Amino acid sequence: MSPKINRGIKYKFGWINSTAQNEFMKATDLENETAPRMMLINPGKRKRYFILENKMAEDVMKDIFERLASGDLKFKNFKGNTIPELV
Repeated sequence: MSPKINRGIKYKFGWINSTAQNEFMKATDLENETAPRMMLINPGKRKRYFILENKMAEDVMKDIFERLASGDLKFKNFKGNTIPELV
């Protein structure tokens, strides 16, 4: 999926192990869970993140990316404006 407005937005996907990434989990106020979660991270000047609270279904994720592309997604700021290091 590509954004409707061409602002040079690039999407990258990855996985983290929540049990091994304690500092990252604390920074996002997430508990170590067994269920997969989707998180969008904006690493720009203001380090921000968005966590998908609903189930991970194709139509829900499509809506999230459409809201991201249109600028309607509400992000939370990382504490201290830094993204925790992954180990």
